Amino acid sequence: KGLKQQGYDFPVHDIVQLASYHVDASYIRTVRDAGYKDFSAADLTQLASYHVSPDLLKGLKQEGYDFPVRDIVQLASYHVDSGYIRAVRDAGYKDLNAADLTQLSSYHVNPELLKALKSQGYDLPVKDVVQLGAYGVTGSYMTGLKTAGLDKLPVRDIVKLKSYGVTPEYVKATRDLGYQFTTDDLIKLHSYGINQAYLQRLNDSGMKKKMTADEILKLRGRI
Repeated sequence: KGLKQQGYDFPVHDIVQLASYHVDASYIRTVRDAGYKDFSAADLTQLASYHVSPDLLKGLKQEGYDFPVRDIVQLASYHVDSGYIRAVRDAGYKDLNAADLTQLSSYHVNPELLKALKSQGYDLPVKDVVQLGAYGVTGSYMTGLKTAGLDKLPVRDIVKLKSYGVTPEYVKATRDLGYQFTTDDLIKLHSYGINQAYLQRLNDSGMKKKMTADEILKLRGRI
């Protein structure tokens, strides 16, 4: 009766398949209400088997996605929900496929990071965004680096800075004292414990020109 009410006219073997996977009329109704009206019995069975929620289906339609069932199942398998998809699109990433969305979600890439990247003019492929997320780079970290004067860095440099614990505050402190260190310089100095107070002492010592990172490291322990 439920199938007839929803406009389906499945043969007996399809009806048996649906019943075997506990696909009931209520679930079929919610799928149709979400905008998916032409699914086969096999499609409905797959969706129900992977516990695809009507909320995900509705969210995909609302965001303009028209993924095939296998892609919807993939998203559900990795717990990608409609809220995450909406946040990704709101951050400026509108043309991603199911594999892209799955990757971003799997590596816990926060939409805040996506938004920061877009606002700073980065146009990175998903694999690079995933790399940033995997190393714990956040939107606030990116914003901090830009505020400190480091803008449009290559992904490898951002990852290195984050991996070695170089904070935006550390970068800003060196810039405020007049130094223009490279990414590698910052990592070396930070790794050897050269802090703002030490750099300030160098400034106060009366040296007329700014020293390079290597010169500072040679002096370490003497001043």
